[in-house]
Amino acid sequence: MAPPSILNQPGIHFGREICGDLAAATRREWLVTNGLGGYASGTVAGLPTRRYHGLLVTALSPPVDRVLLVGGLREMIAYRGHTVDIETMRYADGTLSPPGLHWLQAFALHGTIPTWTYAIDDALIEKVRLWIEQGAQ
Repeated sequence: MAPPSILNQPGIHFGREICGDLAAATRREWLVTNGLGGYASGTVAGLPTRRYHGLLVTALSPPVDRVLLVGGLREMIAYRGHTVDIETMRYADGTLSPPGLHWLQAFALHGTIPTWTYAIDDALIEKVRLWIEQGAQ
């Protein structure tokens, strides 16, 4: 769990006007680091657009020799009897599948902690925050 002091820091917030626009949401990126060369990074849309976008990139010989260990996850929300995919992937032919961006309502960066909020039916669901402990290997 991230320290509460980080969550109270002023941050960046994008609403549906950015989150619902594929071009705008993929132009905006986030980065979380451990201070030793390891990191997680991606776009507001959740769509990887760079070789080393991922949830866990480690530096085998800090700060170099980086290896992508976890590129992403299959993400779904089950609510009121139906399940929706909330991740977004783009294939070589340009196809977006699944179109998770459709459900993305907001993105916020509290200090260095990215948070996504999805609107499913009458619920707002916050995706688990992504945090890396400083100095952890």
